[in-house]
Amino acid sequence: MWCLLTREEPFKEFNDFEKFRLAVCRQNVRPEIPHNCEPSLRQLIQRCWDRNPEVRPSFAQIIGELDNIIVDYAILDAFGRQFWKDRFIGREIIPWSEFIETLNNEANNVMDLLMRRLPADATPQQLRSATVNQLNEFGSRSLGNQRMVQQEFLQRFNRPEPNYQAIEQEEQIVNNCIRALLIVEQGEGVQDEEVFVEKFGEMLQWFGPSIVADNFVLYDRIRTLLSLTWFHGDIDQMTAEDRLRARDIPGAFLVRFSTSQPGCFAISQYANANQLEHRRITRTQDMQFQFQFVNRQGQVETVAYPSLDALITAVSGPLQLLYPCPGSRFTRLTANVVVGGYTDLANLQRN
Repeated sequence: MWCLLTREEPFKEFNDFEKFRLAVCRQNVRPEIPHNCEPSLRQLIQRCWDRNPEVRPSFAQIIGELDNIIVDYAILDAFGRQFWKDRFIGREIIPWSEFIETLNNEANNVMDLLMRRLPADATPQQLRSATVNQLNEFGSRSLGNQRMVQQEFLQRFNRPEPNYQAIEQEEQIVNNCIRALLIVEQGEGVQDEEVFVEKFGEMLQWFGPSIVADNFVLYDRIRTLLSLTWFHGDIDQMTAEDRLRARDIPGAFLVRFSTSQPGCFAISQYANANQLEHRRITRTQDMQFQFQFVNRQGQVETVAYPSLDALITAVSGPLQLLYPCPGSRFTRLTANVVVGGYTDLANLQRN
């Protein structure tokens, strides 16, 4: 396992057998485990080469622990990691219909749990970010909450109570957005409607963390970002440049995933016919979106914002990000788009 992790030869510092035997058998010398090794894998490796044979796990135990370690490496988000371990441990590919139903149920359970932790009296900020079920729960707690909840419903649905048909439509939009992010064309013999653990982990790196300040925000982040014209998601640099050249307007721009580094994004901008620019947006340890650019005074400036759309708004002036580039495959998921069809020439002539 150490060799697979490091891709190196163990004990290569020894060239004398007696010194090697003494170091390993008497002094308990072991290869150094890389600092970025997942704690669960580190502990398994250390137990496997423990001096005491009774401590070393059996192969049945190793295989069971590797199921959890695979999830640890594939999913960094705390909610997503625990979700997969609780619901799909030992499976790396899940049918889409089973996955989305299980995910929605888990999200509702988490939101209910977080809701019970909140104080009885809601703040305006809590109401703005609350789901409909959470608003109903707040409204049942006190008369003061009830009036504030009715105002929030008026803001969202133009009526003092929820529009459940609109809620169902919104839930379907979110499901379609998640599907668009997770389901990719696979090779021969693999069904399209399947979710891979690695793909789920990548999605959470770009849109996580799932829970912020005792609120489940994953769905809102996905819904908000995919509704923005300038967000094009998983396209490569060449495709981004083709779309910007087709737009052919200085100041046209789009934002896409940085495919070389999950969790990061890239701004692609059409400066002029001979110059297309690409700039990376990174994530800080506290999951802020961070960006560096040269300001008008010629100084390198670093900005960080809690959301990607807030960062783009902040830098659009200095960078001259003027025209969001159309053509994202997500636009149809979040907007009321009229589906086209073939024209009946016979009816057209009669009319």
